[in-house]
Amino acid sequence: QGYKVQGILDNNSLLDGNELEGLIVSTPSSLFRNKNTDMSDMVVIVCVERHHIYNEIAQQLTDFGLEKDQILHKVFDSEVDEG
Repeated sequence: QGYKVQGILDNNSLLDGNELEGLIVSTPSSLFRNKNTDMSDMVVIVCVERHHIYNEIAQQLTDFGLEKDQILHKVFDSEVDEG
């Protein structure tokens, strides 16, 4: 079973309102401050490179009122060669 992607969330306010691949980019704050936003069946899929960044984003989304089971994630941990 898939998901119907309806938009892209990004904290970069310069992207707010732009379109990418036919999807509107919104900041989380602009989406969730809209009182008409129905969050009851919303699912947010977070794709990030580092797990600690996912934790920050998940906390932000729960602060806006999403439940933890509404937040899915894929972390693309890349190894950093510090050597």
